[in-house]
Amino acid sequence: MSEQVADQPVVDGSELDGFLTFAEVAAQFDQLADRLRATEKPLANALVEAAIEMAGAQWGTITLQDGNEFRSLVVSDDFSLQLDLLQYAFGSGPCLDAIKHDTPFMVPDLRHENRWPEYTESARKMGVRSIFAQPLHLMDQDRTIASLNLYADTEDAFRDRANTGEAAVVSTFAAMGTSIALGQSKAEQLENALRTNREIAMAMGVLMGRHSISRDAALNLMRLASQNSNLKMSVIADEIITTGELPMARVRRGGAATTSPARSTATSH
Repeated sequence: MSEQVADQPVVDGSELDGFLTFAEVAAQFDQLADRLRATEKPLANALVEAAIEMAGAQWGTITLQDGNEFRSLVVSDDFSLQLDLLQYAFGSGPCLDAIKHDTPFMVPDLRHENRWPEYTESARKMGVRSIFAQPLHLMDQDRTIASLNLYADTEDAFRDRANTGEAAVVSTFAAMGTSIALGQSKAEQLENALRTNREIAMAMGVLMGRHSISRDAALNLMRLASQNSNLKMSVIADEIITTGELPMARVRRGGAATTSPARSTATSH
């Protein structure tokens, strides 16, 4: 975007000599792609590491907006997480504004920055001098909900790279990596939910056959066992599938105790 924020342009149009040619941009893409193929780390994590190295930063993160909240999807270390958390606590900072305004924010020197006074003072005291926040345009999103954030301990660390095109190269890959990470997270959550529901259904079937009770009675027994043992329903279900018994019944093995809870529960429902 061409928008300039608070008289602080991200790119100085007079410095055209610093821009990469198309061939150089393509080469940057190829080099980064080769690097990503060579690592076993999750794509988003590998991209943050690559961005730190390419930009000459010391720390890097990816911030994600989730409703009205912000969270760090990827951090390079605990220190970078603290830099993010300060912005979330204050409700202001370059990384948040990059998402809100869908435009890059560059802070050449925190000692002369006045847009986010609380955050600026805290980050400066922690040894940070310059910041670059690049909004990420994710797949299947009609608005910006993420940013790539780079922090350096020297002033004016990012101007040359922001002016060339490396920021565009890295942010393109970072947006893809973040989209994939979010997609995998949703897919894993769905798969976990489906697997848990299958296990619960199987466990209910075991109880129904063993104790000749209804489906509702079997489910109520499992809920009771979960509450009494402080175990998740998925753990209770796995125990039933493995042993054929409720955990509380197996502990009290040795008589009518293994079946009486089921009978009494069944008749009460």
